[in-house]
Amino acid sequence: MKESEYTKLFLSEPALRNKPKIEMSNPSAYVDSMLHFGSQSNFSMAWRYIKEPMLFDRIPHKHKFDEFLCFLGANLEDMFDFDATIELSMGEECEVYFIEQATVVYIPSGLVHTPLTFKRIVKPVLFHPIALIPDYYSNFSNNVQFLSELRMARQVSSPNSTAVGARVSEKKYAKYFLTEPELRTKFAIPTMAPSALVEAKTHFGVDSNLSVAWRYITTPMVMDEIPHAHPGFDEYLVFLGGNLENMFDFDADIEISMGKEREIYKINKATVIYIPKGLFHCPINFKRIGKPVLFQPIPLTPAYYSMGEASKIR
Repeated sequence: MKESEYTKLFLSEPALRNKPKIEMSNPSAYVDSMLHFGSQSNFSMAWRYIKEPMLFDRIPHKHKFDEFLCFLGANLEDMFDFDATIELSMGEECEVYFIEQATVVYIPSGLVHTPLTFKRIVKPVLFHPIALIPDYYSNFSNNVQFLSELRMARQVSSPNSTAVGARVSEKKYAKYFLTEPELRTKFAIPTMAPSALVEAKTHFGVDSNLSVAWRYITTPMVMDEIPHAHPGFDEYLVFLGGNLENMFDFDADIEISMGKEREIYKINKATVIYIPKGLFHCPINFKRIGKPVLFQPIPLTPAYYSMGEASKIR
């Protein structure tokens, strides 16, 4: 990529690669807005490929910002093909939920949650924690308030468990779990594999500044042919290898136009692009697809797709 005014808005290896504290045999990626872009955007996100049972976040905790926990099938040809059992505790009363289908969980600011246990993994899972704060990972110790070991022991022994998709509607925090059919979306491009979409306002009725889509790109195509900008919010554009066993195994040529001067940037490796509010960008041209690509547009606004053209200036 040529050095230019916008080069600093592109994040790729090695900075994009992440090694979680929990040992994992497959590569992981993460973004910290403050660390990677020097931005105050309330956005931190990780991509983790879970292929075997493990315990995450052993001690219950809470934080002063909203978070979204995303669980999708890791075979992106059909991200709703889900065969795993995941246990998540919610609230100080230690209500335990079993996640057994593609699910996004909304964690409001101040809500106690975890442990998070991947109990049974028949088919691998793509796990995304999305924290609406600029420096979740780089300032982790100050961003998380852990509860006592005593409470953890109480939670693990709690009998209050519910399977998501079964009688979950009877539970206190059921409104924070999004599954099919609402999670599934159909974009206008007919050749595209099943896609997912979350809008904080539409799906959870909250004003958290997050909309996120999952798109599996297998053939060349052009998206957003007319350059545009978003006057009121930042956006992140994510391009990862579609084989999540190694999301850095990238074989595609993508071009994106940046700025009113329409500078063309070429993407040929796993990349996250930061689009500050007001910056003109697009079209995005997926010129060559040697291996499929996971593409995620992530506008930091509660209902981007529901707004349509009202979210853009051209």
